[in-house]
Amino acid sequence: MEKLSSASRTQQKTEVGHLMKTVVYTAIYDGKDELEEVSENIVRQSQNELVEWICFTDDSSIASNTWNVIYLSRFDPDPVLSARYPKMMIHELIADVERSVWIDGRTIIKAPLWKLFDSIRDDFAAFVHYSRDCAYDEVAACMKQAKDYPHRLTGALQKLVSSDHPKHSGLWMTGCLFRRHTPAVNELCSLWWSMVQDYSRRDQITLPLAINRLQIPVTTLSQPLLKRTIKFGSHAR
Repeated sequence: MEKLSSASRTQQKTEVGHLMKTVVYTAIYDGKDELEEVSENIVRQSQNELVEWICFTDDSSIASNTWNVIYLSRFDPDPVLSARYPKMMIHELIADVERSVWIDGRTIIKAPLWKLFDSIRDDFAAFVHYSRDCAYDEVAACMKQAKDYPHRLTGALQKLVSSDHPKHSGLWMTGCLFRRHTPAVNELCSLWWSMVQDYSRRDQITLPLAINRLQIPVTTLSQPLLKRTIKFGSHAR
């Protein structure tokens, strides 16, 4: 797939700068979420910060006053798995991405979240999970709530076991991710994407496994910070 450069995006994007240094982006597939417009206050702050707002979607009817809407056909018949591709592989889609902030499509932005990079030590950061600290417990919760096909969740569990992944070794919410796109971070995201394809679309299960395998340092952000910065809304359906 050909990568999009800043020049090739010029005609599609809103006027938030020239060469965008930080990409804040989301993906909406199969109408699962409604695209939340970014508030005027947040957009105004981003104009002098080299921030670009991008929404990838398979719905050509979606339009926005604040987001640069880019049509990207489904990677897979499963719309959830299709949305995972831009989420994890933004470095394969945007040629000049240096830093990115991923947010789920249902997210309301309450503060200039790109400014958190100033205090993020590592090149990958995510918010700590609100109630669990273990990938094995995440599998159990997904099974209970029927979040994926049982055989795929079982496969993910078997992978955790066969990899000797330690229990209670950390769990992150993946609805908001901060990345400096170093070669190591891009390698992590590529490995994570391959695990999601091979095992379960529930990506919170395999992120700890990929991090542990590559020994990538992660800055874990707090729940109080999350509540000050973003709000996860309800899915449209």
